Amino acid sequence: MRRSAHDEASGPRDHGPHAHGFSPRSLESESLDGSVLPPGRTKVLYVVRHAESEENVQIYKFDRAVADFRHGIFPRFGDIKAASKLLSFNEDSPLSDLGEQQLIDVRDQLCNTGFHKRSGVQLVVHSTRQ
Repeated sequence: MRRSAHDEASGPRDHGPHAHGFSPRSLESESLDGSVLPPGRTKVLYVVRHAESEENVQIYKFDRAVADFRHGIFPRFGDIKAASKLLSFNEDSPLSDLGEQQLIDVRDQLCNTGFHKRSGVQLVVHSTRQ
């Protein structure tokens, strides 16, 4: 998946499925309340984070403008313009061009690995937002 400028500035991060020691196997033996689930009753939840939105891009530009001010540099006009757009809060911001590509990349990764066949997905839930 492509990374945003914000990710680049934050440094490398491992957000893979097992990045924090969690895997489907590690969740098989206990339910959320700590009780042991009977065999065959295990449910696995897969979560895909949303892709970059236009509002995310505006926030990155706002952060860059603030950093420029702190260093005594006058911010770029586009950064100031993007920051001003944040004042008109958009609850359902459309995806950025990068966000659109991120969705395509995730779709391709899931299709190319046969995830839908191997995982036995029973239910797909998604946000109604853009």
